[in-house]
Amino acid sequence: MADETPGADQVPPPKTRSLLGYLPLIILVLLLQAGGAYYLIDRVLFRKQRASAAIGQGVVETLAEETGFKDPPDMLPRYDDPEDVLDLEEMQTNPAASQGNAVVFFKVSLGYAPAKAGEELKRPDVMARIKDDVLSVFSSHTPEMMDQPDDKRAIREEIKVRLNAYLTRAQIVDVYLQKVLLQVPQ
Repeated sequence: MADETPGADQVPPPKTRSLLGYLPLIILVLLLQAGGAYYLIDRVLFRKQRASAAIGQGVVETLAEETGFKDPPDMLPRYDDPEDVLDLEEMQTNPAASQGNAVVFFKVSLGYAPAKAGEELKRPDVMARIKDDVLSVFSSHTPEMMDQPDDKRAIREEIKVRLNAYLTRAQIVDVYLQKVLLQVPQ
């Protein structure tokens, strides 16, 4: 018994793995969770309308799941002249950067084609969205961005592009500003 070496019957302590050894596994799990969360949010919870507009060509490609149409067209034909006109009610809003001191009163009419697509524009949900977009355009411009003829042309083009991005049957060909009254304090 005396010739036993010290520690021969002792079991060496097990090797402990540091937390750094688990780092690749932790990173992999976090990446999988982030990817799953992105997919869930983008594709399932907030299914957004996907639209792209080619401004210069007058062609709007759209996938509109919210509009209720079974088979929305991929491309609308280009129309040069409106076939019918939709008059919107007179509206008013505060321009951007006016701090509530300025008011713009406006009345807009939309020239659209084809004429048989007017029922899409007159649906209550689409009409509400059209009014909201028109109000958004006017409220996003400052008073200085509304007083020249070129400014009004830019406003008309912005309204047309915004609306054509989600309309599936009708195409806005012209935007008519029947009345634009900008009231600014002196």
